[in-house]
Amino acid sequence: MATRYVLDFGSANAGKTPTFDFYVRLDTLAAITQPTIHELSYGEYYFDEPWTTSGVTSIAFKAVCNGVELSDVLNSTPISAVGTAGAGTTALPDFLTAGTIINRAAVQLGLLGVAASAAPDPWASTDPNIVMMTELLASLGDRIQSVHDWPQNRKMYSFTTVLNQNTYPLPSDFHEMIDQSGWNRSTRMPLAGPASVQEWEYLYSRAPSLLINVVFRLEGGIIDLNPNSTPPAGHTVAFEYISDNWVMSSGQSSPDKAAPTAATDLVYFDGEMMIAGLKLDWLLAKGFDAEMAQRRFDEKLAHCIEKSTGAVTISLDGALRGVDRLIDDRNLPITGFGTP
Repeated sequence: MATRYVLDFGSANAGKTPTFDFYVRLDTLAAITQPTIHELSYGEYYFDEPWTTSGVTSIAFKAVCNGVELSDVLNSTPISAVGTAGAGTTALPDFLTAGTIINRAAVQLGLLGVAASAAPDPWASTDPNIVMMTELLASLGDRIQSVHDWPQNRKMYSFTTVLNQNTYPLPSDFHEMIDQSGWNRSTRMPLAGPASVQEWEYLYSRAPSLLINVVFRLEGGIIDLNPNSTPPAGHTVAFEYISDNWVMSSGQSSPDKAAPTAATDLVYFDGEMMIAGLKLDWLLAKGFDAEMAQRRFDEKLAHCIEKSTGAVTISLDGALRGVDRLIDDRNLPITGFGTP
């Protein structure tokens, strides 16, 4: 199945003739047949990649139009975010491969004297600076993973309770639960917790009972429910969490590992943010002045967090537009309130 990709060079570049500066397969960096770029309107263009070249699953390219440069990576397997996609797929133009991030950072730091697209595989390099960057990239990804609930790494997990069973395993890629996302879908009640140690011990000290709400805490790779109680069977407990996996191996359809180990691994964070962060970490590791690099990274990180969340229209009555209200004064009956 062909991949259609849209290039937006801005309305000032309508009616131009964009060209590819390079169009290469990522596994060997060898040039392959360039597709024809067609104009849409108002400075937007598109091209179709048919994936007919044998063995090619990932392609890196840079298109140029009137001095404006756009670069990205295409994958033959559609990249999907967490959950089930609707009709059609969405490209993720801000994500770059680990090799592209390291090579572009190295070029910008003056460590490579060749174009980033022609640089060798960083994981095959013996250059101490490049070797350091492979390690710094893994650390950078872990750090960025922890500063925000990135929507592209968000997943939903659910399980069905078993009679008299209080503990259940967490997903193997569990990083952290998204606050207040847990519900007992069978009773339509929110999960209560996570309980503190003091609250948990209090529940243990109570007489054994069947709690109405599901109280939970997380520990050692498990979710523990309702201490000193008899959980019923057949209840569906669900919550959203952030996955530890922020790297997608070539040929996969979703992130499958927690650190890059190959040049073709796709990093599920904004590529320019990762380049800025990698340059900063290298400068700091070498003891160089990193004030400007720190400012650039901080600005890019803040921008990426902002654009990843969006914002709702604030209502003066506290209602969330388009969503049912929860329990408040509107749940009271119109008449007969207080009568038996």
